[in-house]
Amino acid sequence: MNKYPDYKNYIVKKIAENSGVKSYRTLLAAAAGCERSYFSRVVNGSHHLTPDHACGLAEFWGLDDVEFEHFMTLVELARASGAKLRKRLLAKLEDLQTSKLDLSKKLRGEKILDLEKQMLYYSS
Repeated sequence: MNKYPDYKNYIVKKIAENSGVKSYRTLLAAAAGCERSYFSRVVNGSHHLTPDHACGLAEFWGLDDVEFEHFMTLVELARASGAKLRKRLLAKLEDLQTSKLDLSKKLRGEKILDLEKQMLYYSS
């Protein structure tokens, strides 16, 4: 999710990943709670999702908490018209990126016990 600076790029990626699913755009529009024609205008660039629409999509995709916050912040950023709000939202995205990297470093450092040690641990 972090490599997508615009939420619409992420939607296009998800559509491409699910190109074999019949009427995937219709499913996304339903998950967002909007008409398919409006959803098409969003994807093609002339409109933006509302936060409610974005929430529906995030839940449909099963995004975790950090991904959810990132996606919602990207939607807010796209809709923001003031420089102050845009600056705050960009800072929030940077914080989310940093927190995700910190978490992945912590998880990567954990050692997985071999089967024998696991059996000993769980038997006690």
